[in-house]
Amino acid sequence: MFSKHTAPEIAIIGSGFGFQEVLPAILNSGNFKVSLMKPRDYSESKYEAFNLANLSFASLDDIANNPQIKIVFLALPPFLQFEYVNRLAPFGKSIYLEKPGGLNAKDAFDIKRLIQKNRNNLYIGFQFRFDPVIQMFANHVREFSITEKRTAKIQWNIKKSKNPQEWKNDLKRGGGVYRDHLCHVVDLLRSIYGFSDECFGPELELLSERDNLIDHVSLKSKKLEIQIHRDYDLDSSLQIDIETPEDRLQVRNVYPFKLRDYSLMQNMDQVKLSETLNLDEDARQVALRSYISQVLIEEFSENSRSNNFKFPSIDDAIFTQKISDRINSI
Repeated sequence: MFSKHTAPEIAIIGSGFGFQEVLPAILNSGNFKVSLMKPRDYSESKYEAFNLANLSFASLDDIANNPQIKIVFLALPPFLQFEYVNRLAPFGKSIYLEKPGGLNAKDAFDIKRLIQKNRNNLYIGFQFRFDPVIQMFANHVREFSITEKRTAKIQWNIKKSKNPQEWKNDLKRGGGVYRDHLCHVVDLLRSIYGFSDECFGPELELLSERDNLIDHVSLKSKKLEIQIHRDYDLDSSLQIDIETPEDRLQVRNVYPFKLRDYSLMQNMDQVKLSETLNLDEDARQVALRSYISQVLIEEFSENSRSNNFKFPSIDDAIFTQKISDRINSI
């Protein structure tokens, strides 16, 4: 453990979210020394904009055996996540693991066993919880009067990359929206919008074709309706509708750290309409940097937690993985 005022050395393993978002945010903050496991597609030009004085490259063995590296950010695809946690946990590292937390529920249980045995700090990368827009909506939802009759509808459209990483189209390696994206939706509904675990039971029925879980998943029950679609022709957007008999919160065209508009109705009277919060790229980076710093320093330190939203644990990953496993077996 280390104090909040100590800048630890951090290692990042992974060239996806780890390189695109985490590395720039950490390096540009100037508060950390970073050891990076060099990606296979490494080129010097990718690093020209960074503070290279605080960046070095290391092998997995170097990272594991370096006692100065207290935190490891594992931004790896699902099929590699258990392997790397298994390699690093015995060295006492604090680990921030990208969602979904392994390839399936068995992996997630095994990861939990490892961190309990080695007494590691570990958090799962459900970063949507800490999106400032999502948190703003959650504050309104808490004011809804009849929580037991709450219902939700979520429509998530994702623009499909023309050059995706191979695993994203391989269900056996953790690809497909039912594993890679559904976990975010389930986590938001449970942790932010207050839906009980029972809402995700057997009555949550799969409506989409079993053979197309790579790009489409549609689920429905009495309280929940979830649709996730990924296609080349789609513009990325997220729409959330949460209702009780007296209240309705409607959020349209949201994406991480960005918002087009939302409206809130109470007692069926519209009290807020099209309240707009457009965050430019600089503001998005500020929000992301704040989030990362909070996770890496406050949560991995001996100081008390200051965020109102609980940080994602391996138990949250186990829950979402069980749902994905069930869908895959239908």
